[in-house]
Amino acid sequence: ALHLLRQYLEKIWHQIINLNIFQSSNQSDPSDITNQKWSSRLFILLLSLSSFILILYSLLNATTRIVEIQNPSPSTVEALQKHTTSLQCPCKVLSVSYEHFLQIEPHYHQACSSELVTFEWIQALNSALDNANITYLYTDFRSSGFTFQLLLSLCDLADAIIFEALSKFGKTQLVALQLLEPDLFMKEMHSAIQQFEQNLPNELLTLLNLIRQMTFINQFVSASFANVLIHYASVKPNTESTATFLVDGFPSLAYNSTSQKCSCVNDFECGMNWGLYATNNSLTDDPIYVIPGYYVRCFPIESLLGSTLECFYDNHSCLTIVGNIINETLISNLTRLNSSQSSRFPINSPIGDLVIELFIESWSETLLYSSYFAQCQPTSCFYTVIKRKSFIEIVTLVSGLVGGASIILRLVCPYVILVSIYIFRRFLCFGGLTRQSGK
Repeated sequence: ALHLLRQYLEKIWHQIINLNIFQSSNQSDPSDITNQKWSSRLFILLLSLSSFILILYSLLNATTRIVEIQNPSPSTVEALQKHTTSLQCPCKVLSVSYEHFLQIEPHYHQACSSELVTFEWIQALNSALDNANITYLYTDFRSSGFTFQLLLSLCDLADAIIFEALSKFGKTQLVALQLLEPDLFMKEMHSAIQQFEQNLPNELLTLLNLIRQMTFINQFVSASFANVLIHYASVKPNTESTATFLVDGFPSLAYNSTSQKCSCVNDFECGMNWGLYATNNSLTDDPIYVIPGYYVRCFPIESLLGSTLECFYDNHSCLTIVGNIINETLISNLTRLNSSQSSRFPINSPIGDLVIELFIESWSETLLYSSYFAQCQPTSCFYTVIKRKSFIEIVTLVSGLVGGASIILRLVCPYVILVSIYIFRRFLCFGGLTRQSGK
């Protein structure tokens, strides 16, 4: 088998060596035949090289065409965006307000919609206070109605701040010369929404800190007189007593349920737990029951911000105990906060943490790309199409060009060989003469 293969290859090689496509009956001289064979080899080489270059050029060369679509629909644009990256749709309206395609809705902590901020609950505490005939003992829980009124006010304030901020945010303009692709549109809008939600609490925090600082620095007298000592004395014997306010707090006011003393003059957090008392004869009497996590402090705002709502959840027995002691029906039947409800705030979170976050649990965001598309109003879209030649087109093109090249090469190749041989012989003759003259 190897012997036959070798013979076959030798036969092919012999045919290639002796190939003569320029054979002519008029030129039978051996030197002419040799020139014809060299011309044939040059012809095949140049024709093969030309064919290779033409085929390679046809494969690599591609035509670019711009396609225009008039009055595109959202579905058409969406389909094109999946298949081309060169799509451009100029917007007729260059700036669009967020409110046209964006809806944001806050979800608040359940405290702001609970019975704790209703008039009935606050009135029930006031009624319990009147029935107990406790007039001055501001540490009694029945005196804490103002904290829930303040909680309601802060909930309303947070809602008002959010409403105004959302209104301003909705007026923000999205400026774009070209229609944004859905992915880019969503990315830019989510970034803007995230920044809005992060910066929003700063508005209330600034106002709240200002109120707290002004209250503390000026030592305003609290309506509950929690931050002053009232001293009644007569300037002269047998004259009417006058009240003197000593603004340095109560030494008996326990700090964080310890025996450490504090003063309202220099401590924001000076205070103690609310409790239920049987008598109002002395501030030092022990309470019947201590309200867990709910504090009375020098100023109403500090009382609320430092307190927690753990007593008012359905997994705590606090309100049941309070209801049994006070014997107030509405307090006993108060709908508790739902401890099973999903929340980003732990049950024992200070109310101040809720206020700083504007009582926001989460946001609902709806982005409508179709509405943005309608506002942008693209009247036309453009995209480029890159088209390469098919196999049939390449064969047709190469065949035509190779045919023309073949005719030219058949005319040129013999003369190239003749000229090359002439130059070669002249070079040999010149070299021989040079060697003879040297000798």
